[in-house]
Amino acid sequence: MRRNYFFKLTVVFLILTILLSGCENAETTASDNAVGNTVVKTGDSVSETDDQEEMQDEYMGRKGNTLSNLTGLSDNVIRADDDPEAQKVFAELERINGDELKYVTDEYGYITFLRGSILEGKCESPDEAKKALDMLLPALSYNNEMKLTPGEFLEDDFGNLFVIFREELDGEINESNKIKLFFDEDRNMVGLSSSVFPNYFDSDKVIDTAQAVDIVRDIVKQNDPDNEYYIYEDEVQLGYRLLTDSLTGMDFNCRVFSVLTDNPDSDVSTDEAPYLEHYVSQSGIYLGAEPKNAELAGDSTANRRMIDKWFGRSDTRSYTTVIDSINGKKQEITVPVAYDDGKYFLEDVDRGILCADYWEFEYNDEIKVISSETNDDWDQSYVTAYYNYITSYDFYADDGWTGPDGMGAPMILLMDYCNEDHSPIDNLSYLGQFEQAHLFAATSRGNEYHKLLDMIAHEYTHSVTTSILGNVIYKNETGAINEGLSDILGELTELVHYAEIGNSVSADKVFLMGGDGSIVTFRDLYDPEAYRQPSAAGGVYYVPPAGVPSSMNDRGGVHVNSSVVSHILYEMAKTADIPFDEMGKIWQTVACMLVPGTGFKELAEIIPTACELSKHTEYKEDISKCVEESRMAVTDPYSYPTQGTCKVYFDLPPWINWNRVRLDLIGEDDMMHSSWPAKGTNRIKVNVYPGKYKIQLTEFDESGKAEDAWFYDGNTWGGQSFKDRLTELKADSFYKIRPITPADPQ
Repeated sequence: MRRNYFFKLTVVFLILTILLSGCENAETTASDNAVGNTVVKTGDSVSETDDQEEMQDEYMGRKGNTLSNLTGLSDNVIRADDDPEAQKVFAELERINGDELKYVTDEYGYITFLRGSILEGKCESPDEAKKALDMLLPALSYNNEMKLTPGEFLEDDFGNLFVIFREELDGEINESNKIKLFFDEDRNMVGLSSSVFPNYFDSDKVIDTAQAVDIVRDIVKQNDPDNEYYIYEDEVQLGYRLLTDSLTGMDFNCRVFSVLTDNPDSDVSTDEAPYLEHYVSQSGIYLGAEPKNAELAGDSTANRRMIDKWFGRSDTRSYTTVIDSINGKKQEITVPVAYDDGKYFLEDVDRGILCADYWEFEYNDEIKVISSETNDDWDQSYVTAYYNYITSYDFYADDGWTGPDGMGAPMILLMDYCNEDHSPIDNLSYLGQFEQAHLFAATSRGNEYHKLLDMIAHEYTHSVTTSILGNVIYKNETGAINEGLSDILGELTELVHYAEIGNSVSADKVFLMGGDGSIVTFRDLYDPEAYRQPSAAGGVYYVPPAGVPSSMNDRGGVHVNSSVVSHILYEMAKTADIPFDEMGKIWQTVACMLVPGTGFKELAEIIPTACELSKHTEYKEDISKCVEESRMAVTDPYSYPTQGTCKVYFDLPPWINWNRVRLDLIGEDDMMHSSWPAKGTNRIKVNVYPGKYKIQLTEFDESGKAEDAWFYDGNTWGGQSFKDRLTELKADSFYKIRPITPADPQ
């Protein structure tokens, strides 16, 4: 896949409708007393309470340190149904495309995915692509004055062209608002993906960079006094970011100071990102933080600048050794090394991959390349990680995508991931970019993850999708797609590679994330529920999008719900019988079609379209069935009954912060099912298997620490004395839990 330019680009990173279908043989049961529950039987529907709207108004009228209260931010977007210009575009699309037209719209009725064309003929030039976009714009955004700048375009090995436009605001690029047009090899328009967030907030600049850093320093000290944060004072940026209002849950664009710190919660199984990006408005309002794979500019005084000089060797040698492979087998490998001035360096001159020490880079501002005097005393963990990254690189390069960015950008593999005191960090991670190079924490003395090709390829895929998206919105469905795609392509890298060398993964372990499971298993794409993940939207373990994504809700289920996407890989293998290498081509095409705001509804249309673009039309019908079974495109996944399970829902009162609360159901087997209100609502829904559960509601403070907790005994809410009381839930029933009142003890 080749990446080209129109001109130079620097790549950087839900009132609720509730209608529940009843299930057969529903019964009332709640431990020894069923007074507190309402159980819905077949044919009944659960509607909002009479005071639901009143509660909504009361909640939205709360005062506090939220952006909407401080700035008057409001949703004033004109709906597409009320926009005559938008309706003209829809009519033209229907005229040109007829019954073949498909599109997905956002909450305002504007197109977020289109399968169809606005052109009568082919697109012969960049100017015609821009003309097509201008014709479509009224159906993409209410803001017809939005300035869209042509950026790079991607051309894959099938000849498909993906043309990217980004919003320009006052001379700056807003990476969140991006539109991508698709053209086939004959330059016929196939469709588009659109990510346009229409709300904006700006303020007069009254603080400077140093004051923004001081605000972040005070906030982290106040909210998380038990952790020390390293602030990258030289990496502060002023630019547009997509943020979420903490009261309304509204997404909005804002020009902010972005202050980078390390991420104390970084962990391979929960939050891989090594950094936190904190946001401070130009008027000095702290607007929150989110995990990031950062783009580091580098300290101007550091010895790690001028990266090109570290990739200047030309004398290539090799090193051969035997490493542990899957199924308990050994594997002989050969990796390239570079030779210069009497030393050997763990470097791949042709691919532009360099191995260096993590501590020296992170804490001593130096690139200390891994070297040897004799070429026979290499640390085998370094060599294994190096080999697995080369294998990941080649998986993509074989289909035309060279390097992390598709243009052969260099890579630095940082060995021995650790804290400043050299204590190992139990993680591996794509770190982001430093100048031109993409950085990876490739090994750690705290684990053996470097041996797991699928996990290494998972991290490598993060670098690819980050380059494709420009801005990774790491929350809710967009974040789950990001993680699910990394699992899919990571697993395919492993499966294709081991098939090529004649060491296929055993049938019972094919879809484990974590090699053959001998070291660790993170997830199971065949049976997600084995690792507390849903096999379909609305299923057991599924969680809704969060109003305010945070660590207490897995940023809206980015890791939990990733299996809604990744389980499709198993379904494809079972249903369509597609060779793994051909699956890789389909999913790489999917990646090229994504934009920052792509959610489940859009992805459900993108996947079948990717089958067409990657010349796998014969699999489209079967794959469409797999996507349908995932339920990712349905409006309310919880409304789909799952035989043998029970659904629980609970309405929050207005005096509890709807965006900082979590409902946990803990089974007698200690398996925990969690949920929270879907974005913009006060209703919590959760789907569980029948059994006896401890039910707990927890409210968190702004730093993510538990602030208040209530416990349910099947009849009423109470304090700590209720903590271990069980509520029995029977199969094929809906349960409505009694609301909490201020009089209920905590």
